Amino acid sequence: MPGYADQLRDPTGRQLTLLVSDCAGPQWRDGTLQRLVHDWSRTGPVAVLQPLPQRMWRRTHLPALPGRLYGRRGNDPRLGFAPRPGPASRGDGHGSAREGRAAPVPVLAPTAPALATWARLLTGRTPSLPGAAGEVRSDHPETEPGPLGDLEPRGLVRAFQRHASPQALRLAACLSAAPMTLPVMRHVQRAMLPASGPAVLAEVLLSGLVRAQGAEYWYRFNPGVRDVLLRALPAGDARVVLNVCSEYVERHFGRSLHNFPAYALTPPSDETDTHTWGDAQLPAELQPFAEISALVAARCAPPGRSASAPSAPRPPAEPPPQAQPQPQGQEQGQEQAFGEARDAVHRSVVRIGPAHDGVDAPLWGSGFFIAPGWVLTSAHVLTQRRTTARRGEPVIGVTTAAGQRLTGELACALPAPPDPDRPPSRGDAPDIALVRVMTATPGHQAGNGPDADCLWLSDKSDFPLSEVSTHGYVSGPSGVVYMSGTGVAEDSGEGGRLVVHDSWLPSGASGGPVIDTRRASVIGVCQAGAPHSTASMQVTPVTALRAFFDEAPRTRETWQEVLRAHDRHHWARFQSPGPSWPRTQRERSFGNQGFTADRRAELYALFAELPPPTSAAQLLRMVSEVRDELLLTHHESTLHAPRSWREAVGLLCDDGNADDRAEALEEEAVVLFAAKAYVALSSPDQAPDPEPRALDALHTWVEAAGMRLHNDVLRQRVRATLDMADTTVDVTPASAGVLVEIRPDHHGIGRHPWAIRLVGANGETTPVHADEEGMPRTELGRGIRAALAGALDRADAHEHLTAVGFAMPRALFDEPVETWRLDEPRPDAPLAPRTLPLGQRHMVAVRDQRRLAERPSPEWHRRWAAVARGGPLEAVPLCHDVPTLGHARVESGYALHARMLATPEHAVPVHCARVDSGSGATAMATALATGHAAALWRRCDEQHTDCAEFFAHAAALLQRVTAARSLPELVRELRNRNAGADPDAAWARDLVLLYDPPPSRPPS
Repeated sequence: MPGYADQLRDPTGRQLTLLVSDCAGPQWRDGTLQRLVHDWSRTGPVAVLQPLPQRMWRRTHLPALPGRLYGRRGNDPRLGFAPRPGPASRGDGHGSAREGRAAPVPVLAPTAPALATWARLLTGRTPSLPGAAGEVRSDHPETEPGPLGDLEPRGLVRAFQRHASPQALRLAACLSAAPMTLPVMRHVQRAMLPASGPAVLAEVLLSGLVRAQGAEYWYRFNPGVRDVLLRALPAGDARVVLNVCSEYVERHFGRSLHNFPAYALTPPSDETDTHTWGDAQLPAELQPFAEISALVAARCAPPGRSASAPSAPRPPAEPPPQAQPQPQGQEQGQEQAFGEARDAVHRSVVRIGPAHDGVDAPLWGSGFFIAPGWVLTSAHVLTQRRTTARRGEPVIGVTTAAGQRLTGELACALPAPPDPDRPPSRGDAPDIALVRVMTATPGHQAGNGPDADCLWLSDKSDFPLSEVSTHGYVSGPSGVVYMSGTGVAEDSGEGGRLVVHDSWLPSGASGGPVIDTRRASVIGVCQAGAPHSTASMQVTPVTALRAFFDEAPRTRETWQEVLRAHDRHHWARFQSPGPSWPRTQRERSFGNQGFTADRRAELYALFAELPPPTSAAQLLRMVSEVRDELLLTHHESTLHAPRSWREAVGLLCDDGNADDRAEALEEEAVVLFAAKAYVALSSPDQAPDPEPRALDALHTWVEAAGMRLHNDVLRQRVRATLDMADTTVDVTPASAGVLVEIRPDHHGIGRHPWAIRLVGANGETTPVHADEEGMPRTELGRGIRAALAGALDRADAHEHLTAVGFAMPRALFDEPVETWRLDEPRPDAPLAPRTLPLGQRHMVAVRDQRRLAERPSPEWHRRWAAVARGGPLEAVPLCHDVPTLGHARVESGYALHARMLATPEHAVPVHCARVDSGSGATAMATALATGHAAALWRRCDEQHTDCAEFFAHAAALLQRVTAARSLPELVRELRNRNAGADPDAAWARDLVLLYDPPPSRPPS
């Protein structure tokens, strides 16, 4: 191979190399191919086209990490790469490959967008784009065993169960009843999972459950794993797999072995330890088939009977582990739990149409119960056929799977349904609605009592690649029918929406649930039939429900009521006989470690009886404290900050680790957070006051849960935290401000890249969101609103509203950023915090984007120190003589520089016209060059006559400054007075503030 590989290398550098591989073969394992790829990358661009699903890339012998790919520099054919901060960028068993002179190799999905990304970077059309890469080196070593190898059998299976797709879980169990040779595994897969592809088998082979054996194409389970999996395999499936293997033997070894199962059950010979075939030994190549078949036959034998009657039982090829055997019937319980979960979803999904039209009512769409009496659906479902459902009107018909016909009314929707004369709109985000189910039609019970089937809402804030099922009702030739599908969900990159690949349902299923099949929880609402593609479907994530918190008080209170009813319901169902989400999830798992489903339901039910948190910033601060104390990696959610206690707990659970220690850490983190929540709720500053019995119940839960922890130090810490109750809680926000950086259009394509960061009190910044491709200037206000809203959710705390700084190119200084809104106002709705202009609610100021990347000058430091000390501040004209002589005179460059340099350190330049062009732009550049950190001007042209009046008002304003933050606060006050048409504030219409402190840390 080396000689042939050398022929593929082009020393001229005019060749691209695209290697298609799953990176799982022996030559990847021993480092041969990594060394070869490194050699190729020295002379030309190289990338690996990876056919496996992205969630499996890190488990191959070329583990690809997510991050950012950068264009080539000079003559270097390689792309640059920076891994995304977090647990994914830490060691994973391949650390030796990162030492020395390692070269990043892009790893691409076999899709047109992925190839287009690579092409754009190679051609220099884009400086950087999100992507994934593995690292290779010239002396790449053999892959080291992963950390899973140290786990006992049940731990290995639990680790696999955490991350595997449902198809891979089923295939692994089926393969436990078959010899582990590649042709047989493929044969079993075709028989047992005919709709699955090669990626499912690869997922099993890369799971850590199996390892390659000496012979080619042969594998074996790690000791004890086969027995664990075989116990979880239903007896009927085991018999089918045995028959499939018999067919394989008959086809490949001759018809004379058509009775192979009977021969396989013959006891091994005492002398040879082999099975016999009549008077002869069974051929050597069939010995593994016989051994596994005997094991399976014994597993399938009825209780009290054996599959054969040997005089001396012999151990199977792979002895079972020394762990205690699984209780008889547990595997049937797991199978029953899976069936109960499917049935519960079906019973919870409803069809929606007009009320009082009977069984022949037209189908508007689908929905599902999330609490007794509450149905979640899509807002556009309620705007069908010009019969818009308005708030409080009982015009919505809800039909359950059992045929119950109920009547409901719209409680709240986002966005609000359009007028009846306008056509319905599917694409308006977030497209969610809550329906209050009130009464049943005659002859039917309402079905919304405590025994109703309701789905569990996920408490997660981010959804990586997840195996999901989709559900809803569709119209067919024979009427309305229930339909479901499966696929893989991931972030679509379109304002926080998800997209489900390999699954598409007709439009009638809109409003139905999208279920994470591993957790049996709702992660989204179907946008069925939406024109995304023929093989995928858009999904509104359940995190969009948090937008209800930012609407009018009635909407916020409605959603809090629904969330409380949801959590109370699931705990009540668990305490009652019969199926429930906590019980089903507990039975589906192999163990009872960590923060289990029943403990989760109990804690959330306790939180449901207590007041909600004061802000997202309070929750994020508490989560950050817990992670710091337990030395856990920090979670950074880019779009959806938590708004309830349960969502904050979700940030502490399931970081993707797979071992027992991770499960213990998860429970430790949750218990410590619950203790901190108890302290916050017990604070004298808490409003409203919690009900004493509910607060005592939370205290009791934390005490009991703390006693279960195995870590003595943490048990004491939980106890010490509880003892802090009734003290004043520090509510100072963790972030000092939000920085929105809008970069210049360097490529001349009319697009401005942008990024949003949180600025800490120590000057450190935390990335929140970035768009390297950018967008036109006219679309910036709408384009960044979702990410900016998420950043403000995380920064605002209690009565503290964080300041927002817009670092922009000087040519954009007159962009009206203070008028941008986080959400568009609706004519029929009162103003809400998110629909107010940004500058009326927050302190908004402009900063110089160019100076962010420069080392601060001494002049800049001195002038900022003078401004930060407080006033009174002194107004000086930005352009000389403008207040008295108008804009006719133009000051020379040297004179302007000398005058700006000679102004007092506490002086603030003032101008009555724009500064993005003309003489105003020249004067502003000079003011910045001479270190001025603050300036005031008016966004208008030079054709006016009130220059002196504006300067006098601005000078009076600066005289009122008493502290560092008072100038932005005074400007915000003026903007609100202008909105209220105060004539005394008219001079400040379109007022712009430059407030630009030097960074406390040198730029990187």
